[in-house]
Amino acid sequence: MLIDPETGFQQPMAVGQKATDLAARVRSAGEAGHETVDCADSGVGREYPLSVEKLFPVLTVYRTKSVDEALRVCIDVNHAGGRGHTAVIFSRDDEIIRKFSDVIDAGRIIVNSPGSIGALGGVYNDMCPHSHSDAGGGGNSTTTTSTCIIT
Repeated sequence: MLIDPETGFQQPMAVGQKATDLAARVRSAGEAGHETVDCADSGVGREYPLSVEKLFPVLTVYRTKSVDEALRVCIDVNHAGGRGHTAVIFSRDDEIIRKFSDVIDAGRIIVNSPGSIGALGGVYNDMCPHSHSDAGGGGNSTTTTSTCIIT
């Protein structure tokens, strides 16, 4: 219901919707009486629809057994359709944050801050504000929104 099985892209009806509205739609199509909607994927790529970029409030969670395995999943998700613009990590471990930033292809890496708003800059962090979604070098663009010169 959220990802078009033909194209592998998000359904237009889901974009920008509230989580409660999406959950109601999914529940009405499935079994009645559930309090939550579980959306689990175990892989990355077209055959795992929730691994794609989503412009709606559904979070895909991957459980891994090590930091290295988690980083491999992050790289796979990054390369499957999110290269270039923004990546987000939540961690208290500076070494893990450094490793993440070394392997992720993104113009902006947000640390311990909301990605949807944090990527705009200036709201929850010190990044230069912007209002466009340029994909940067990773997304085959000639510019990146992380480039900012202040004089």
